[in-house]
Amino acid sequence: METFELLRLVPALADAIPPNVALALAKASIPVELGPQEQLLQAQVGERTVVYLAAGFACGWGPSQAAFSPRLYRPNSWLLPHYALDLASGPPSIKSLTHAIFILMPQQGLLEALVRNPVLALSINQKLILQLQLDDWFLCALRTKSAEGRCAAVFYHLAHDIFRQPAFECPLSQTDLADLAGLRRETFNRALRKLQAKGLVKMKNSYVRIPNPESLNQVN
Repeated sequence: METFELLRLVPALADAIPPNVALALAKASIPVELGPQEQLLQAQVGERTVVYLAAGFACGWGPSQAAFSPRLYRPNSWLLPHYALDLASGPPSIKSLTHAIFILMPQQGLLEALVRNPVLALSINQKLILQLQLDDWFLCALRTKSAEGRCAAVFYHLAHDIFRQPAFECPLSQTDLADLAGLRRETFNRALRKLQAKGLVKMKNSYVRIPNPESLNQVN
C-alpha cells in the first residue's frame, strides 16, 4: 500500500507518526473493499491485525459473540480496538453494512507506532473511551428498559451516534435490529409498531425518520 494512500484513508496517522514509521506501516497494510452485507474473512483479519474503517458503515463482534451484541461503526473508526490491540485476543468478526473500505494493519507495527508516538496513542485512546462510554449507555438501556424502550434506544443510537441525522437509510434487517436490542424479532416488531403509532419512529421499507430524537430517547 502507498504511504500517501494510507495517510489519506487513516487521518489519525497523518500528523501522529514520522515518515519512516508511516512507510513501514503502509508497506505492511492492506486495503479491502467490500459491498453491502459482505464479511471480512477470518483469514484476512487474522489474530495479529488491526482493522480501521475508512469509508462506509460496518458492524463488529468480539472473538466471542456472546460477549456483546454487535457494535455499529461509522467511517473513520478503529474497529474493536480493545480486542485488536490485545495480543492474546482472537480475530473479531466484522461485516460491512454498506459499501465499505477497511484498512488492515499489522498489530505489532501499530503497537510500535503507539509506543513511539504519544499523539497517536492519545487519539486511539480517546476513540476507545468514547466507544466504551457508548457501550455503557447502550448496555444500561438494554438492562433497564422495557421492550419498547430497547427498540427506541436502537433507533436513537442509529440516528444520534451512527448516522448522526434524524433521517437515514437503514442497512440493518429487522432481525439485525432485534439482535441489537436483545429481543426476539416478534417482540421487537411489536415494540416498533407501538413507537410508530406514537409518531416517534417513521419507517418505510429501509428509510427511517425520527421526528424528535430526544423524545425517543425518553421512552422507558
